[in-house]
Amino acid sequence: MCGIIAVLSRPETRSIPVAGDLLASVDSVLGLATATTGPLPEDDRLREMATAMAGVDMALRGDAGMWLMAGNREFHAMLNSRLDRLDAWLTTADRALERLEAPSAAALERTANILTAIRDASWSLRKDRIRTAIAVDALAGAG
Repeated sequence: MCGIIAVLSRPETRSIPVAGDLLASVDSVLGLATATTGPLPEDDRLREMATAMAGVDMALRGDAGMWLMAGNREFHAMLNSRLDRLDAWLTTADRALERLEAPSAAALERTANILTAIRDASWSLRKDRIRTAIAVDALAGAG
């Protein structure tokens, strides 16, 4: 006996995200990253950055995100440029965290986890969203 199983997704109900809004969100994260006076922003500010980056990643998931990204090489380039800057800042933040004299191991771990959430969102955008859009372009062809 043989069976065929199919997984059908629901039709997309979200509207296509606006590229400028998503880039502005990443720009605000970069602004928060560089606006600190100490070695690292406070945890609340880092959480705000992580939430914003997760929001950009979520907006680019599914069909709605693919409609924006497929064939939109200019958006890919602008997003990649911002992600490059964010990743460079994250490297610097990791070094600052290593030198930070935290009041407790728990506080140090909490800050490290928030930085990891920001890094995960950046990685997901670069390796999942953009890479998938490029693969869809290759499969579907130009236009």
